[in-house]
Amino acid sequence: MAIDRKDYNIPIGKGTHLKRHKDKINSFLFRMQNGGKEKQHAFTIPLRPAWNENEYIRIALARAKEYENEFKKLFSVGYALNSSILIKNIFEIFIKTNYNIKDLNEQHKGHIRNLISIFNNHILEPLGNIHLDELTLYKVQEFYNGMKNKGLEPKTYNRAIKEVLSPMIRYAVKNKWINENVTLGLKLDRVQNKKLVTNPKGKYEAILNAILELYKDNLLYKALFLLIHSGRRRDEVLSLLWQNVDLERKTIFLPKTKNGEAQEHALDDECYNALKALKDEVKQDKGLVFVSSVSGKKISNLARQEAKIRELSGVKEWTPHFSRHIKASFLMQNGVNPAVISGALGHRDLSTINIYATNDTLKASQRANEALKKLQEKD
Repeated sequence: MAIDRKDYNIPIGKGTHLKRHKDKINSFLFRMQNGGKEKQHAFTIPLRPAWNENEYIRIALARAKEYENEFKKLFSVGYALNSSILIKNIFEIFIKTNYNIKDLNEQHKGHIRNLISIFNNHILEPLGNIHLDELTLYKVQEFYNGMKNKGLEPKTYNRAIKEVLSPMIRYAVKNKWINENVTLGLKLDRVQNKKLVTNPKGKYEAILNAILELYKDNLLYKALFLLIHSGRRRDEVLSLLWQNVDLERKTIFLPKTKNGEAQEHALDDECYNALKALKDEVKQDKGLVFVSSVSGKKISNLARQEAKIRELSGVKEWTPHFSRHIKASFLMQNGVNPAVISGALGHRDLSTINIYATNDTLKASQRANEALKKLQEKD
């Protein structure tokens, strides 16, 4: 649907390039011009019953700052941003505009290095020097078959498509350099699912008991690791703000997740009780929930605490992300609907299961919490 700029006539702040919709408190337009170039992006923030106007503006201003940084990087490149751009230049822009390396933790820096390695090792030579408008589904299929013929593992050649080439082309579509993402027509080989965990119930309870024992006198780490063990991503937990914790509704709101979308998730009883106790202790309504007692800033390193949990639980392979695998395996092996599991973990879609296109993360997380509680009560 075309954007009518006239509908966005309420300026937000000074010099922000941001305007709000005349009738919708949660709809905004960011528009920026530079040297004859222009970029704009309209976005909507999910409605929340307890929020007032200022809460939406706060989120919108944060989004506007991200778009401003992205657009500045786009304006600074030395080649035309249209359908004639080379695939290798799209990758350069994609990495430059989507990832600020200085602000990333080591885990994410490693992820970016992996993306660059995949592009350089597998994509650059066969596709890097062709123009965007020359990339067809036929050429993508040829490229995919070429990787298969080299004897690469399905997980490797699928990653080249799913994690590098397809996001690049989706980014080009978003910027209207081309009209469609031709990689979406490619049928990927099925990869054997290796994420199921043996004895997930035992490991789930071992980790839970270790957290409760280790942090019975430390409310901050108790709440932090209980949220992680409930299936929330590590960085989403560390970035959680008090104003996005709704203890009355027993939910947390995540303005920006790994998928780039806002999500709301239900708290299980353990997480709710831990967050409530922590809030009573710190007496805070705004700002980061998890702040280092040493630096007073956002916690960035959990390695020592993670090692303690592995040691006490006996689950030597445990990491924060592994808790997501444990929960998914526990629920899946007990017949819980994959759509519920996927939504509870905050996945954008179910493309690997092919059931639904999207998920209601709040309802899914509520159902998953109920199912998990019943399963834990079984003998």
